[in-house]
Amino acid sequence: MLALAGESVFSFENCDSVFVTQLSAEARIAANNTDATRHLNGVINFIACTVVEVEHCTVICAGAANRRSSCLCLRNTPPGPELNDLSSAAIRHCELAIGNGQVGVLVVNFSRAEVHGNSVLHAVRHGAAGQSANAPIFSAANSATRPASQGIVVAGSVA
Repeated sequence: MLALAGESVFSFENCDSVFVTQLSAEARIAANNTDATRHLNGVINFIACTVVEVEHCTVICAGAANRRSSCLCLRNTPPGPELNDLSSAAIRHCELAIGNGQVGVLVVNFSRAEVHGNSVLHAVRHGAAGQSANAPIFSAANSATRPASQGIVVAGSVA
């Protein structure tokens, strides 16, 4: 699946359970930071979903000068009476190609999060002779030591 004019291919909201497997998704735009996009929306979004599992997927997000998007965004409601203590997120055996300055996996306010066996790489697009400028080339050359630069961010007040 390819999103040419937006940063998201799929968005799941208010689901009890979502399971995504063997999907290839790419967004060619990292949206401007506005109120609607201030949460680093993902190529695939999971908003207020109790149980989320993503396995064996390839996800590519566009790069930008500022942090604007993510490959996968899993965001639950803030802790409180409405937060289900059984909320869980699992990202397994995926290939995530992160555009320059962006985030691979963003997990916020889940009771349990498992991120296991994934390849998190820097996505570089070149327009060299004989090569399409739209063809992704994966590279680990731009990895850094900060967790957000490595592509995985777990946040929120649920331990």
